[in-house]
Amino acid sequence: MAVQENPATPMPSDPTGPVMAQPSECADRPLPAYSDLTAEQARGKACVACGNKLGVGAVYRGPILGYFGAMLLDADVYACPRPTACR
Repeated sequence: MAVQENPATPMPSDPTGPVMAQPSECADRPLPAYSDLTAEQARGKACVACGNKLGVGAVYRGPILGYFGAMLLDADVYACPRPTACR
């Protein structure tokens, strides 16, 4: 049985088709527990997924909550920027 391709969907090798940015692996990974963060990740200076130093274009992933006894601990975490088609 032959597989039919949809002619309306451009193939990746088709230079006339739209260029879609691939999702960043880091921005799509699940968030770790608060206790698993490094100090740099908790400060928002390193990627929450891979640990690389962040620069311009970091993606905000949201807060991660943790507790130390009755104290609520939270950290706003960021991921590596998403790749764009223009780079």
